[in-house]
Amino acid sequence: MRYASYIIPLFLLLFLLSGCVKDDTDFSSIIGDGTTPEPTKEVVFNEEALVEKEATPAADDKDYVENSPAKRFITVTFTDNNVTVTGTTAYTADGCHVTINNTQKRVKITVKGKSDDAQIKILSENKFQLELDNATLRNPNGAVIHNASGKRVYLTLADNSVNTLSSDAPASVATPTDEPTAKGALYSKGKLIINGKGKLNIVSKYRHGMASSDYITVRPGSVINITCHSGSALKANDGISILGSVLNLKVSAPGTKGINSDADINIKGGRTTIISDAPYLYDALAKDTTGSAALKTDSTLTMYAGELHILNNGLGGKGINAATAVNINGGVVNVITKGAKDAFSTPHAIKCDNKVTINGGKVYAYSAHGTPLKAVSYALAEKPKVQDIKKKWLFNVEY
Repeated sequence: MRYASYIIPLFLLLFLLSGCVKDDTDFSSIIGDGTTPEPTKEVVFNEEALVEKEATPAADDKDYVENSPAKRFITVTFTDNNVTVTGTTAYTADGCHVTINNTQKRVKITVKGKSDDAQIKILSENKFQLELDNATLRNPNGAVIHNASGKRVYLTLADNSVNTLSSDAPASVATPTDEPTAKGALYSKGKLIINGKGKLNIVSKYRHGMASSDYITVRPGSVINITCHSGSALKANDGISILGSVLNLKVSAPGTKGINSDADINIKGGRTTIISDAPYLYDALAKDTTGSAALKTDSTLTMYAGELHILNNGLGGKGINAATAVNINGGVVNVITKGAKDAFSTPHAIKCDNKVTINGGKVYAYSAHGTPLKAVSYALAEKPKVQDIKKKWLFNVEY
């Protein structure tokens, strides 16, 4: 593949104005009075499921529950103020707060029913499958589901099921009822792999929406809606891979992120929509600013296929914020920032501390009050069908 490469040294201002580079350069002289038109794209949530095909996994791929079919079955049924556990397992219960101690292999735990004061905590010596089958659970003080072991969990959304998890952390309560290591409404200390053809709704006021201290993989088939009022909607320490499914993520607390990973983020399918109303967070004592971003990685974002739609309305909010690189090889990427800028934070549709490379796909980046693309450099594959990168507010490329 041949590229047209663009480097951004400060002393080539006139060259930048020719349109070869898009960064923080002031293009108002080109566009007259600098008035920014409205974006031509719209970002809205869409819960319609996708028809997706999934390749047969390799027999040794540990991220596929099909390679470790369950042989032992446990069912946890919630009914208002009671919980019933069937199957061979050790467990304790306090009201509808239940802790399962699993020592067996190839275990499937199915969760059903409804409760307004519930939690299921799992301590397991081995990886396990956790199936949600029309479960509606709320914990008024902490995580609803807590995989407290470092083992892999296969989170299966039963076909045609609708599941809802709600968590709160009232300010009047000093210590949550679960361990302080639980980092969200649905938290896994180990790897978290999501599959199935059901729906999962999460509303969280307790730390993050869905979180893992390892990595998160989302397979095709599901519809996942997460609204988080306190932290990131989707948070992982060791990476996030979206292979498919529909994800609708919304955040609002200052300085928070829609998708947040300390490691790589890879998108290979599905339709991911992120809407942020989060402004930046300013610590006056430390004189430090934590910016909001719809998607943030401390490493690399790579887009292979699928759709990524982003809207950040927050003051100084970023759309995509990547530390190492942004690589777009295919798919559709629409990023819009509408938040204003001030002395503490400037909005950018796509921000990268290093290089942005676009090999294919469609990229629409718009910023009403910042810049659509801010990077040390970027490279475009040759002969795009559409190339509109000279406007102050817009970076638009299609292959």
